[in-house]
Amino acid sequence: MKNDFWECVWRELWRRKSHTVLHILSYVLAISVMLVLITWLEFSKKAEDEILAATGTHFIVFSVGKLPCFSAASLQFDPSEGFVAMGVDSKLISASYVESVRKLSSVKDASPYLLFRFKDESDSHLFTVGGFDPSRPVSINSTSCAPKDIVSGRFLSPEDKSVAMLEMDYAKLRGLKTGDDISIEGVNFNIIGIVAPGIRPAKADIYMNISDAEWIINRRAPCPVKYAERVNIILVEVKSAMMQNEAIKEVKAIDPELGVSSFACYRPAAKVIEINAQAAWLFIIIIAIGLVVFSSQFQLSSVIERQHDIGILKAIGWSNSSIIKQILTESVMQSVIGGVLGCIAAVFIVYLAPIKELSGLKSGMPMAISPKIAVLLLGLSITGGVIAGFFSAMRISFRSPAETLRRL
Repeated sequence: MKNDFWECVWRELWRRKSHTVLHILSYVLAISVMLVLITWLEFSKKAEDEILAATGTHFIVFSVGKLPCFSAASLQFDPSEGFVAMGVDSKLISASYVESVRKLSSVKDASPYLLFRFKDESDSHLFTVGGFDPSRPVSINSTSCAPKDIVSGRFLSPEDKSVAMLEMDYAKLRGLKTGDDISIEGVNFNIIGIVAPGIRPAKADIYMNISDAEWIINRRAPCPVKYAERVNIILVEVKSAMMQNEAIKEVKAIDPELGVSSFACYRPAAKVIEINAQAAWLFIIIIAIGLVVFSSQFQLSSVIERQHDIGILKAIGWSNSSIIKQILTESVMQSVIGGVLGCIAAVFIVYLAPIKELSGLKSGMPMAISPKIAVLLLGLSITGGVIAGFFSAMRISFRSPAETLRRL
């Protein structure tokens, strides 16, 4: 009996070869397109999130106020000079905070920074000197300046001494170029590079190694500073835009008097990431519903075409359960074959077609099909086959043979 059942299933599928092939191809097309689209969608989402997660993921930490020794300084010290952060006077904070911030779970890197505003003795113009540790590029590149900002010359290296980089507009204003020397507090620094960093929270007119900055600051400041003990700014790079608020809260927990300044672009970036995730889930749900509906309609039309055959089977004694079982088995077999072939086709499309290049998204991540998604779509294909076969069979099987034949 079991062999007779499977023989009937295969005979029916083979007898209606064109219809069977067309039905299987519909599954192949639906599953392959869905899998390719979802793979592309997942890749696009991850690539965009990779870019957006790095948008605005930095800030500076400082403490507003003027140092007591500066307030009580002699008349030789101009009040416009001193440590600054975001254009206002700043105090010195413990250098131990740098390591504390660096250890936070939400922080990718943190490094010390000295930003001092000088008044030139020759013409009384004001300029700022920023001293950083070139061995900490992660936190420096996003908050102060980066190698990609170089207009001419080269970027500072950790080994550099008595050299400086100039911000492009300041260099033009002073008529200076790479290779020239600039005198600060009677000390000559060779200009090794010109940079155009744009808008950065720790932007300066002149950049140099933090040890050199400490040296010339101490030649001018009424109280000495050692960057190993105290700094006036901490440069911070966060792991993701989604963790920016968390990082700021954790920093303030270290010392409530610490101030934080960041550009708010991380907020819309984080919001876009959330919107992308919601859109991806909605897209997947719509495709899944479309697969089930399409499969049901196709199978129903197939069953309607077979009303004559079903009427004859009922007339010769086939039970309703036997008819439902056969139609359901045929539908599931086609969905399984079509689903498997659709997954295979999607693999070839993803790995052979230049989809990643055509997407225009620059990412080092490979574009690969997720086995979990492939299994999920195969399950959806089978579910579509079960639903389509069951309801189509139920619609026709409970009619009497005479009623079924009269409808022809």
